[in-house]
Amino acid sequence: PFESQGCGVHAPRSELDRHVNESMKEHMLLLANENKRLKENIRALNTHVKSEMSALRDEQPNTYTWNISNFNQYVHGLPVGEEIQSPYFWLCGICWKLRLYPNGASTTQSDYMSLYLERQIDSQRGSLVTTAPNHCVSILFRLIVVSLSADVANYSVSIDQPLQFTDEDKDWGWVAFMRQSQAQLYYGPTGTLKIKCVLQLKN
Repeated sequence: PFESQGCGVHAPRSELDRHVNESMKEHMLLLANENKRLKENIRALNTHVKSEMSALRDEQPNTYTWNISNFNQYVHGLPVGEEIQSPYFWLCGICWKLRLYPNGASTTQSDYMSLYLERQIDSQRGSLVTTAPNHCVSILFRLIVVSLSADVANYSVSIDQPLQFTDEDKDWGWVAFMRQSQAQLYYGPTGTLKIKCVLQLKN
């Protein structure tokens, strides 16, 4: 019965039973050695899996661009506190969306646009599969308004320290992201506002 563990004794059944009973200490040592080898194999496998997962995570896209057509209609049609949302998108293996308030999220900052990045932790809309809840992710991110003119530089706001996205704190951003008067330089006559989100996963 201990052949797979290294016991090389071959004998009739009655003699095998006696051999097992008489050599139980040696057989337990064989089992202990096999258990040690299995644990080493599991540790090696775990190390390999972590390495593969890390490589896979690094290969995940980390940039998303949201093109908002006819942005003028939102500026003139939405009151303070009303938002528009980007489609769901995946970056660094996590599902996100952007929330933009064309006339600000607060009446105290109504001359600014407000912009937030929100992590998706539920799947109530459609058949979208999102990341598991109760899991904290640490993120560095930058939100960029892309200029459509060679005469105007991109407008960029970034986070210097990683922020924790949890079930309770699932969104981060700026209530005073960009002045509305400045935003007009970016959507101009075309009416299209282009916002780019760049993420870096820190855990």
